Amino acid sequence: MKDNEKNQAIAWKKIIPFCDSCAFLWLNCLGVFALRLVLMAMLVFCATAQAQEELTAGQWVRKGNEYLAARNFDSAIDAYGKAISLDPQNATAYNNRGFVYTHHKGKFDLAIADFNKAIQLSPQFAEAYNNRGFALYNTGRHDPAIADFDRAIQLNPRYTQAHNNRGFAYHNKGRLDLAIADYTKSIQFNPQNAIAYINRGSIYHDTGQYELALRDFNKALELEPQNIGALEGRRKTLERLSQKAAEEARTTKGGQPKGAGQALQQ
Repeated sequence: MKDNEKNQAIAWKKIIPFCDSCAFLWLNCLGVFALRLVLMAMLVFCATAQAQEELTAGQWVRKGNEYLAARNFDSAIDAYGKAISLDPQNATAYNNRGFVYTHHKGKFDLAIADFNKAIQLSPQFAEAYNNRGFALYNTGRHDPAIADFDRAIQLNPRYTQAHNNRGFAYHNKGRLDLAIADYTKSIQFNPQNAIAYINRGSIYHDTGQYELALRDFNKALELEPQNIGALEGRRKTLERLSQKAAEEARTTKGGQPKGAGQALQQ
């Protein structure tokens, strides 16, 4: 072996044990680093938990609203519950939790209990009356529901949802003139309310006022082009208009309306 190669061989023999030591130290460093990461994560978690525990009732309500907007309904209910625990006089927390129970959980009895509490704490709370009316209607208690919608509208005459909801209740009781009046008010106060157009259009359809019905369904579709109710309402209305045109064409065939020339026999 040449002297240079011999020297290189000797050098590598010296380096190898040194590298073993480095590897051992490196692994130890990695272990310490990983432990630090775990500790840091625990500290962040604890700090977050502590920060949440320090939230006020109002902040918990806002957090519940954020969860609701994100459709995280269980977390929203939990957040409103925390607000109530911190401030049992917080009518908004009761109302908002009741809203989630009504619209996203179908737990109407729990919702009504929350709305009752909200109204007890804040007797001028129009939204709580409207929301309780909605829950009552969905449990078959239509007259008490109408009474709640009445109260909501007394407190806020421009309350578009309450007008629509009362109109719906009147509609299903057969009081169509009152229903149309409420749907029209709802549209007046919020011209972007597609549901009110659909509801009013359905009355016009059912009472044979097809041109008015078509106008309302078309307006609803301008606002919400994919709304199933509006699409179906327009389809049925166009069918009826087509049938009506065909019937009128048959009755006027020959230049006189159907039944012309007939008379009672003595």
